[in-house]
Amino acid sequence: MITTSPLNLSLPHLDLSGKTVLIIDDYQEMRSIFREFLRNCGADIKTIYMAADGSEAIAILKKVQFDIVLCDLHLGSGKNGQQVLEEAKYCSLVGPACLWIMVSAEKTPEAVTGAAEYQPDAYLLKPVTEMNLRMRLTKLWTKKAAFAKIHQAMQQSDYLKAINLCDQSLNSDKTHRTDLLRIKNDLFLLTGEYDRAQKLLETILVERDFPWAKTALAKICLKKNDMAAAKTLLEETIQANPSFLEAYDLLAQALQAMSDFEGANHILEQAIKLSPNSVSRQKNLGNIAMKTGKLELAERAYRKSIALGSVDN
Repeated sequence: MITTSPLNLSLPHLDLSGKTVLIIDDYQEMRSIFREFLRNCGADIKTIYMAADGSEAIAILKKVQFDIVLCDLHLGSGKNGQQVLEEAKYCSLVGPACLWIMVSAEKTPEAVTGAAEYQPDAYLLKPVTEMNLRMRLTKLWTKKAAFAKIHQAMQQSDYLKAINLCDQSLNSDKTHRTDLLRIKNDLFLLTGEYDRAQKLLETILVERDFPWAKTALAKICLKKNDMAAAKTLLEETIQANPSFLEAYDLLAQALQAMSDFEGANHILEQAIKLSPNSVSRQKNLGNIAMKTGKLELAERAYRKSIALGSVDN
């Protein structure tokens, strides 16, 4: 359900003029209401695109670069919103400057975990009013603006400039310090500067035990072929943060490298119970199940991955 709100002075100011927006929803009425909300925020109707299903959304994303995507989690038959986001990110159809908001009436841990796995910028629960949409967009846009120059440098593959911009912002912007450190670490990993990334992560973890930081450190251990250290870090992360799904995938990778296929199989089955709609994870489970001779499990996993849609690894 979406409810309209008459324009009044109590609505937060939000100027979306010049912004391109994609609305993905299988209900025409919902698409129309969202479009009206966005027009009230200054968006030009010519730059508001609409898609009724996942396939149509992907086709549009391949042609147009968007500033904002509003995507319903459930899109009828075919791909759901989670899978659309997974494919869009895998195929580099959306960059870090794009706001992706997942919309759903579901409040279950499984729904939120699944959507959060592919890192939308926000998870907006129905009923959606113009007021709460404006408030969420205003907050998110302010945050994106703080990283605009960094995102631009990343988009231009000028990673050294992006790292320097992170350092400049860290000296003056205390509000977004954690996000800036995470971006800086991602840039180090992207450029293969594993020693600098490791030093940064160890400093971060002294201050606070962030699951993303511990998982990133485990990635470096995997790169350096230190599987035992990676395994320990990832097991600690999962124990403290059972819904942090990336840690399960990396732990399965480490266990495979250690020839512990039964252990890898078990970890992926745990992850799939939390989030069953990941194509890549279902494929990985199928591959490992084949190695352990669990042919029925392998067949179920492969069939599930085919049913969910094709996202190549």
